[in-house]
Formats: sequence, C-alpha cells, structure tokens
Amino acid sequence: MRQRVELLRRQVQLHWKSLGVAAGAGVLVLLLVWLAGPGLFGAVPVEQGTVVSAEVTKQVECAVPDAEETVKFPLNGTDREGSLSACGHDKGERVDVLVPAGAGDGMIEVETAKVMEVAGSSASRPVGLLLVILACFAGALYATILLRNPKATPVG
Repeated sequence: MRQRVELLRRQVQLHWKSLGVAAGAGVLVLLLVWLAGPGLFGAVPVEQGTVVSAEVTKQVECAVPDAEETVKFPLNGTDREGSLSACGHDKGERVDVLVPAGAGDGMIEVETAKVMEVAGSSASRPVGLLLVILACFAGALYATILLRNPKATPVG
C-alpha cells in the first residue's frame, strides 16, 4: 500500500519546466489576442450617421440579383428618399436605417441599422478575453495530464 502511494505521489508531482511552458504559452496567446485589436471580439468602430425609421416605398423580391429597395425617411425635418441594399420587405414596412453623415441632395444610399451598433455591449471584449483565458487553462491542464502519464494517447 505504501509503495502504491509513493508511486502515485511521483506521478502527480509536476515539474516547474512543464508548468512554465504551459503558462508561457498561455501568456503568449493572451498577448497575441490582446494585440489583435478590438475587432476580434465584435467591437467594431461605429459608422458615423443617424439611425432613423424608414418606410419601404418600393419593395424588391429576393430573387432579383443586386436588389435595392426604395425607402422614405425623415431627415432634418424633410422627407427624403434613399436606396436600401436589401430585399423581402413589404411595401409600407418600417425599417431602421443608418443615414450617412453629410448626406447630399437626391437619392441617399442608406443601410440597415445594425443591432450591435444601436444597442451594443461593451462587455464583449472582456468576456471574450475571459473565454480565451479559460481555453488556455484547459489546454495547460490537458498538457500536464499528458506529461504526467506518458502512456496516455490523445483521443481522436
């Protein structure tokens, strides 16, 4: 029994080199993820413009290639028309669109207002980094399990 406990204790003993390599790899991954920029976890720069509610005046079926619907929306107290690169809306349907800043006269090219830009959460980057940290810990744990038991083979 005592020999069995000693054998188990030797198997469980981790070397600082193996833990150092796993920790160094995790820190390197986190540094690379941090330097990758804010776009990695969904935080993108918000386009400049005004989000308004527009009414579809000319609908287009989705079978048409390069479909563009016509919408009418209020801008600076006047009704304006714009082209929306979308399809499948009903005539008279209300759609939130983003009117670019400095829109000129005539037909304005608008795009659908994205939900993340309107009601985006600034928590996406910390949550993403937390998930990367957890993935690094899981990988380090898996590596230490394989180092402790060299007879073990990866599944898959």
